[in-house]
Amino acid sequence: MPKKKDELKAKLLAEAEASIEQLVLDERMSSQMTMTEIEDVIGEMEKGCRDRVLQEVMDEQTEQVVRIVAGNCETRVSKANRSSSALCI
Repeated sequence: MPKKKDELKAKLLAEAEASIEQLVLDERMSSQMTMTEIEDVIGEMEKGCRDRVLQEVMDEQTEQVVRIVAGNCETRVSKANRSSSALCI
């Protein structure tokens, strides 16, 4: 697996582990919880984890930039949003 993928995997695993740790330490967790209460706690954990993972993946996408050099001009094209910018000297 390329280094970037290993780094992303490590970040995502850390995010998942942090979410699980928060769930385990959540004082609302008890043996006397109703199904609705359990769903609420799990839903909050799931949303937080999903949001952090989504941000990590989006950050990774924006870092992937293609450089095209022609003559004295350099064009940078972002793979994530297909935008480009040019610098000519």
